[in-house]
Amino acid sequence: NPNTPKENLITLAQDDNFRVRMVSGLNPNTPPGTLATLAMDPEKTVRYAAARNPNTPSEYLSQMAKDEDHSVRNAVAENPSTPAETLDALTEDELAFVSNSVAKNPSTTAKTLMKLAGNNHHLVRKDVAENPNTAEETLVFLATDSHRTTREVIAGNPNIPVETLVTLAKDVSMAVRHAVARNSSTPADILVTLVKDEIMSVRLDVARNPNTPAETLTSLAKDEYEGLRVKVAGNPNAPLEILVTLARDEDKLVRFVVAGNPNTPAETLDALADDELAFSSSQVAKNLSTTSETLMRLAGNDHYSVRLDVANNTKTPAKTLASLAEDTSKEVQEAVARNPNTSAETLTTLAKDENQRVRMAVAGNPNTPVEILTTLA
Repeated sequence: NPNTPKENLITLAQDDNFRVRMVSGLNPNTPPGTLATLAMDPEKTVRYAAARNPNTPSEYLSQMAKDEDHSVRNAVAENPSTPAETLDALTEDELAFVSNSVAKNPSTTAKTLMKLAGNNHHLVRKDVAENPNTAEETLVFLATDSHRTTREVIAGNPNIPVETLVTLAKDVSMAVRHAVARNSSTPADILVTLVKDEIMSVRLDVARNPNTPAETLTSLAKDEYEGLRVKVAGNPNAPLEILVTLARDEDKLVRFVVAGNPNTPAETLDALADDELAFSSSQVAKNLSTTSETLMRLAGNDHYSVRLDVANNTKTPAKTLASLAEDTSKEVQEAVARNPNTSAETLTTLAKDENQRVRMAVAGNPNTPVEILTTLA
C-alpha cells in the first residue's frame, strides 16, 4: 500500500516472515536506509525487492549487481536508478536476459548501448534499437543487422537518417519495408518508390502515410482494389477533390471512411448523411466538421445510433440537443444531458427525468444551474 506510513514500513522490514520483508522492499515509501538493510537480506526474494525499488541507494544497487542470484541482478539491470557504470558492467553478465534489461533501461548511456549493439543475441540488439538513448550512429549500424526484427525497429524510427531509410526501403524483408512505409518521417520520394512494391500490404501503408504526395494518392484512389481506396479515404492529407470522388465510391467501406475524415468538405458530409449505410450516417454524425444544419437533419434519423452520435457531438447546437432531449431512447437523453452545449433550460427539464443515469449526467454537466444541482443533491 503506497499510503502505508514510513515508520510502519520500517517495522515490517524487520519482520520474521521474509514475504513481509519482501513486500516492504517493494513499497515506494520505504526509506532508503531500510532498503539498504533489505539489500543485504539473506533471502534472495527480499534482495530482489530492494533491487527493484528506485529509492534503493545507488551503492547498494551496485553491490546487488554482483549478486549470486540472477533475478536480483536482472532487477538491478531494470532499475532506472541504477548508476550508468553499474549498468555498463552488467552488459558482461553471463545471462542474455540481463543484457536485455540493460538495453531497455532508460538510464543506459549511448556508449553502453553502442557496446550492446554488437551483442550476439538479436533480442538484445532489438532492444538497443528501441531505446530512445541510442545514438544515431548506432541506429545506422543496426540498420544492417542480420536479424529482420532489429532492422524493422530501425525502419520505424522517426529519427533515422533519410539515406538509411532509402536502403531499408529496398530490404528483402517485407516487414522492414512495411515499417518504412508506415514511418511518419519517410520522405515522399521513398513512398513513391514503395507504392510499386510487390506486396499489397506495403502499398496499403503507403496509401495511409500522411507524407504520401497528392498525385500518388490520386492514383491510388482509382485503384481497382477497394482496400487501397479505403486507406486513401482515411488519409489526413488526401486532396479534397479525391474525398469528394470517394464519397460516391461503390464500396460502402470507402464511403464510411470518407464520412469519418475530418477534412471531408461539409457539402460532401451532408450528402453522406443520406447514405444507404446507417454506419456512414453515424460517421457523419460524429464528425466535428459536420455543419449544424446537417446535424439537425440527422437528429431525425430513424436509427437511434445515429441520433446518439448527434447527441454526443460537441458541435451539435443547443436547439438540436433540446429536440433530442425528448428522444424515445434514454441513452440519447443521457448523451444530451452530458453534452456541454446543452442549455440550462434543457438540463432543468432533464433533471426531472425518471431515469437515474439521465439525472446523474445532468448533475455532471457544467451548464446545470446551481439551484438544479441543489435539488439533485
